[in-house]
Amino acid sequence: MAHDEHCGCGCEHDDYEPVLINTVTDTGEELTFELLEIFDFEGKDYARLQPYDEDADEDEDLLMECENIGDEYIFHAIEDDALFERIVAYLDAQIAEEDDEYDENNGECGCGCDCEK
Repeated sequence: MAHDEHCGCGCEHDDYEPVLINTVTDTGEELTFELLEIFDFEGKDYARLQPYDEDADEDEDLLMECENIGDEYIFHAIEDDALFERIVAYLDAQIAEEDDEYDENNGECGCGCDCEK
């Protein structure tokens, strides 16, 4: 069973609903992204976004700096190439850690259910 089929185990993947962000580019093109996560890195908030389009490449993440203003976030491009590379290395390490945990749980989500995460 895939994680989006809701196995009823009560894990966070069971209640998953995407957070969508609609944007308009400088050229007027409307784009929709799924917010995958907001994380802290070196004292600032950053977001990992993915194009929300059936034709989009699932490996095509977008990293943006986040500025929290009230109950909204404003997203900014990461201009510093060295900072961008450090963020990518940090995320790669996080993903490797999650993969190790997944492997340790024999391909299950870790809660004891029979679903595949």
